[in-house]
Amino acid sequence: MELIILVVAVIIAYKIGWIAREYHARATINNFVQYMEAKQEEATEGLIPITIEKVDGVFYVYSGEDNTFMAQGKNRRDLEDALDKRYPGKKFAALPSNLKEVGL
Repeated sequence: MELIILVVAVIIAYKIGWIAREYHARATINNFVQYMEAKQEEATEGLIPITIEKVDGVFYVYSGEDNTFMAQGKNRRDLEDALDKRYPGKKFAALPSNLKEVGL
């Protein structure tokens, strides 16, 4: 009889421990997801989306939002200088596929 009570107590303790571990794991993952979402917002905050085109060896930068012309240059450095001169203190983001497409 005592053995049955002991086995039942062990099974109940195991189940309680398992539930507590699962609750803690979910809470940890939810906190991590919230942290990563906040970091992603910080990283993309204030970025201006751009599209880059290459025509006859000259790179042209257009706004990703309304496709208006923003700058031009013969290489990446010229583009960065032109954008920095025209839009001081701003940060720009082009899609990796767009950069690969134009060779930057």
